[in-house]
Amino acid sequence: MIVNFISKEQWKNISPYFHGMIFSNKEFSEIENIDFACSLVDGESTLGYCTFRILDKTHVYMQYGGAIDKGLFINLKAYTTLIEALKKEYLYITTLIKNDNFTMLKMAMKAGFKIVGIRIIKNEIYLEHSIEVNHGL
Repeated sequence: MIVNFISKEQWKNISPYFHGMIFSNKEFSEIENIDFACSLVDGESTLGYCTFRILDKTHVYMQYGGAIDKGLFINLKAYTTLIEALKKEYLYITTLIKNDNFTMLKMAMKAGFKIVGIRIIKNEIYLEHSIEVNHGL
């Protein structure tokens, strides 16, 4: 399984495809503001993607993403592969997950995220998750 890092400029060209496939909303790509994206590939199959905002040189925020349905085990493997790649670059990884997205909540916990807060956005509840990476410090 390979994590491909995609620049902001490259992402602009392919984001309508990914957002359309996952969220059925190609227009979403016109309003997003990202610093980079990643796609996860296994052989010839793209398993999913995620977009990111760099908060500072040690901290990245996982913004939007989705899995192309290959089953929970493959999606968990792809998600943990992505997290491991990010851990090599950042000390802190954070994300928000809607409180009723049980599949994502389970995957985040299995990947090592801890719940560190709650946010209410447009009357919906999101759980804030974070991983703090110890690079031998």
